[in-house]
Amino acid sequence: REKKWGMLFPTRENYKTADGIVAKFINEEDITSKESERVWTNILESLERGEYDDDSFDDKDYNSRNSPEEKRKVQQRIAYALPKSIIDIPLLLETGTTARYSVPGSKVSLDYLEKNGTCLDNLRMSKSSISQGGNGAFATNNLSSGSVIVPSPLVPVKRDLLHMPAIFNNGDDDKENILQTDQLLLNYCFGHPQSSLLLFPYASSVQYINHDSVNPNAYIRWSKDVKQKLEEGDVEGVDDVPAGLVMEFVALRDIAVGEEVTIDYGTEWSTAWYDHVQSWKIDDDSLAINPQSIVETVMNDDEHKNEPMRTMKEQEEHPYPKCVRTGCYSHRIRSGIWWYKKFNSDYMRFCDIKERTYKEGNYWYTVNVHKIELENGRNFDPEDNEVKHVPHEAMFLAQDEHCGDIHLPNAFRHEIGVPENFYPDKWLDKLSNDIDGIEGGANDTSEEEDGETTTVKCDTTAGQFSMMFRKSWSPIGYDRAVELFQRSFYDNSHIFRVIPGFLTQFGMSYTQDMDLKDFANTPILDDPQLNPKIPFVEGTISFAGSGPNSRTSHLFISDTSTNEYFGTMPWETPVGSLVSHDDLEVVRRLNADYGDSPEQYKITALGRDYIETEFPNLDEFLKCEII
Repeated sequence: REKKWGMLFPTRENYKTADGIVAKFINEEDITSKESERVWTNILESLERGEYDDDSFDDKDYNSRNSPEEKRKVQQRIAYALPKSIIDIPLLLETGTTARYSVPGSKVSLDYLEKNGTCLDNLRMSKSSISQGGNGAFATNNLSSGSVIVPSPLVPVKRDLLHMPAIFNNGDDDKENILQTDQLLLNYCFGHPQSSLLLFPYASSVQYINHDSVNPNAYIRWSKDVKQKLEEGDVEGVDDVPAGLVMEFVALRDIAVGEEVTIDYGTEWSTAWYDHVQSWKIDDDSLAINPQSIVETVMNDDEHKNEPMRTMKEQEEHPYPKCVRTGCYSHRIRSGIWWYKKFNSDYMRFCDIKERTYKEGNYWYTVNVHKIELENGRNFDPEDNEVKHVPHEAMFLAQDEHCGDIHLPNAFRHEIGVPENFYPDKWLDKLSNDIDGIEGGANDTSEEEDGETTTVKCDTTAGQFSMMFRKSWSPIGYDRAVELFQRSFYDNSHIFRVIPGFLTQFGMSYTQDMDLKDFANTPILDDPQLNPKIPFVEGTISFAGSGPNSRTSHLFISDTSTNEYFGTMPWETPVGSLVSHDDLEVVRRLNADYGDSPEQYKITALGRDYIETEFPNLDEFLKCEII
């Protein structure tokens, strides 16, 4: 840092020493006299030269240095921490310490804080009380309704910067699979489906605030200064969003000490999470095998825990399970790298075993200690280091990098939603593109594509809309959809799932034709994704599914162009689109009062009676015909 910035940076120990110099000076000198001014100048100059010598001088940083040049540097840092003039010593005394004095304005009155400050320690992290919530944020103080829980600065992030290809092996050593996914950071960002801009909050503990759509006790809003700028139109487009944006987490009601703080992540997030849980599938040949569980089993099993650890050569013939590798406790000292007797988790490191010997009833290892740190580990070394005579008790098995649940190919990725009208219009850069997508983009029907198409016109209780299905996009899905419409499967069925800005779903028929029911409930194979993929935009139609080769009769119409939501699963292959923007407007008029509330298993069991009793305002198809 000092070389980069061309200035000195006193350490904590240097500030303590500087405080001691000031205290001794005040006790021995009259700071109002001319003589004391000369004495103070001499102290500063001797420190600058590295020649300060006093019986009371005791700086641990100074004492740990060996070379005269290093010792001189320490004294110069101490001089840097002291007032340059005796006139400023009363101000230092008023401030309290040299460290405080070095940062003007770091000490203010309680009245000033009451008027201008915001509390930053209202939250602490602990185990969440919400199922599958992981860790959560809990109130450390009683918070009144409407009070600011914590302000959070925001880092603007362009959505496409978080896209990345994930390469994984599915059990076949000769075949690697590439899955387009997003970085984990996406889960902690706030965003709008019609914007390419994400906002990452980086205040203390806010990343632990969990979702609750039923009874949240907090919400987000812009800070007062930012809100005023946005209302006045003082805002740039998504490519020029400046630093300095701040949002606030605000209490919706009184929150007691120890209560978990939650916000509503929004309907799109809830739907994405629900679909993720429903479609989750453990594949024994994938990284879904929990490596940490294997590690714990091996390390705690009496039969295995005393066995010698395998060398790298032995692992070529008898490897450890996938995602499991050897580690050791190591600690850097000046003479080299040695194993660490106290087994402190701070010193857990990856170690490759080069050799193993047996002596005096114990195994001893020669290992290569890696600079790559384990979770909670400290990275001390610029290069890998060989360490000899490491005892067996300092060795362990560890979960390898990028092998946790968050790194699974189908791990959940979705940003947190923002309230309606939270984003200014200038940030909704995907809105105009989405409208163009219906009438002149990916779903353009103005120029006929090669391949078979079928247009279906449907009358509903909300109006009429038309859909065009394309065989070139999804041949197997096309045949299934066309036959279902030909056989009037969807007539008089309810459009049971309508989530504005996300999707509209249908496909649960009340038909009494058992052959048609059997046909509709028989899953079809997934269609291969085209290269390049057909993008999902507003109006794109696809089959819904719950896993590979699970498509049956459920269709959904996308009401978003955020491609992260759809098309990431192999069964989500576009099969068609609405014909025009007018059709999209009709679809958007469908009743959306109930969102995800209708339960599909109850529709299957109880039929129309369940919908008409519990959700009487849902719209339905009257009749669909192929034109």
